[in-house]
Amino acid sequence: SGTHTLDVCEAITEVPAAKPEVVAAQIHDASDDVLQIRLEGQKLMVQYDDGKSEQIIDPDYTLGTPYHLRIVAADSKVDVLYNSEKKAELPLHGSGWYFKIGAYVQANGESGDAKTVGAVAVHALNVDHGSGSGASATTEAATERSGARGRPRVRPAARRGRLPRTRTDAHG
Repeated sequence: SGTHTLDVCEAITEVPAAKPEVVAAQIHDASDDVLQIRLEGQKLMVQYDDGKSEQIIDPDYTLGTPYHLRIVAADSKVDVLYNSEKKAELPLHGSGWYFKIGAYVQANGESGDAKTVGAVAVHALNVDHGSGSGASATTEAATERSGARGRPRVRPAARRGRLPRTRTDAHG
């Protein structure tokens, strides 16, 4: 319960060629994603309900363009704001949720893109679980992930700015 907020300034900088799709932010639970901020081609969207539902937050996203994303989970709903404009109010609730930020490519060997990379530059990050203090990592960081499954690789220049994974219970 309570209010749980993710504030991030990030830019998707690279997508795999054969399947140009990257997930840049998520709410996750113990078994699966609850919500994804996902780029497919130039279409930036919030996707939920196991990919069955989506709302476009930027129909013509340009790679490398920084944006401010705020996800607020409270009162049995999740609000998604993109560059300070509310783009989605989703009827989602649950427990054991946590936020994830990074470059999660959607390519694999079957798409012919197993060794290509997706990248997301994280310029600022703050997570608040209702206390107002937040946990933040505001040093510039960049993560990249290849099509092979595994953990995102942190580029050497960003090793100091590793971002903590945070858990939250976001239900009303």
